[in-house]
Amino acid sequence: MVRNPGRSCQLSKAIQFCCAAAVCMIVQITSALADSEQSATSNLDVVDRFVAAFNARQPSDMLSLCNEDFRWVSVDAAGASVVLEGKAALRSSLLEMFASDEQTSSALVERFESGNWVTGLERATWGAGDAKKSQCSIAVYELRDYRISSVWYFPSHACPDEAPASPPADVSLIR
Repeated sequence: MVRNPGRSCQLSKAIQFCCAAAVCMIVQITSALADSEQSATSNLDVVDRFVAAFNARQPSDMLSLCNEDFRWVSVDAAGASVVLEGKAALRSSLLEMFASDEQTSSALVERFESGNWVTGLERATWGAGDAKKSQCSIAVYELRDYRISSVWYFPSHACPDEAPASPPADVSLIR
């Protein structure tokens, strides 16, 4: 076998170029993934996107923000009960709700994040015109890897700005 030293040198340079290009691509991809992880959002942003998808009647967008083992839990004085479990159950519930109701919307009026938890005062509004109504509930969202795992809803009540004004406290009773 006769070797061609010029061709060997050309192949070596081509291989070096390909390796350098591959390293650059890997660095760019890794950097882009790191950026997307950082901009992957805060847990607050995930919950805000979930509520926005609800208001836009986009169940697929809502489901994309949930873990497979999603749970919706109702909490009251008697305890907690699981209303639905799993993304498939959430999907069915959303499709049924959106098919029968076009006017309900939701807003997190006040909210804060603490670790994997987002807690907020959630206002549901429905109806139109003079028949428009609303109620509030404390909602607690648990997130894992920027996906919603569970939502706990506490009993609904009149929203603070709609609650009847209470008379000022009689300071003399406090003593």
